[in-house]
Amino acid sequence: MSMTIPSQKANRKEATEILLQLDEKRVEQFLLSRNDLIPVSIFSKKLSCFEALCKYLHENKQQSIRQIATKLGKSYRNIWLTYSHASQKTPSTIKPKSSSLYIPLSVIKKQDSVLTAVTVFLKERHHLSFKQIGQLLGRSNKTLWTVYNRARRSSR
Repeated sequence: MSMTIPSQKANRKEATEILLQLDEKRVEQFLLSRNDLIPVSIFSKKLSCFEALCKYLHENKQQSIRQIATKLGKSYRNIWLTYSHASQKTPSTIKPKSSSLYIPLSVIKKQDSVLTAVTVFLKERHHLSFKQIGQLLGRSNKTLWTVYNRARRSSR
């Protein structure tokens, strides 16, 4: 038993060294290939953030409603209804612009609101102002300030 502990520590150290060698671009490319990153450019004024996300995952990433529900931790009916409403509002597929900003699905899954998750992520991870986030998401900077501060208050 004492023989496995040093080897486990060596494996962890080796894994840590390998991960440190990976640059952020390679990690981002890997996550993109797994459909785990969402471009910020899919969000607009026409659809809610949740509607845009469901529509993008279903139409652009060819994921089933059930797969989306599993990835986001939501019910099948919730995803189906949201996708249905989004398709009625905007029948054409979402065409994301080339973007340097992506949101990991794991961040979105942790929050109840997609808008809250995206706002908090962009504010804290990328240090964007509410005005910049508002321009990216097609939302008022006052709305984003409110969403962000409510999220901060509830996490205390």
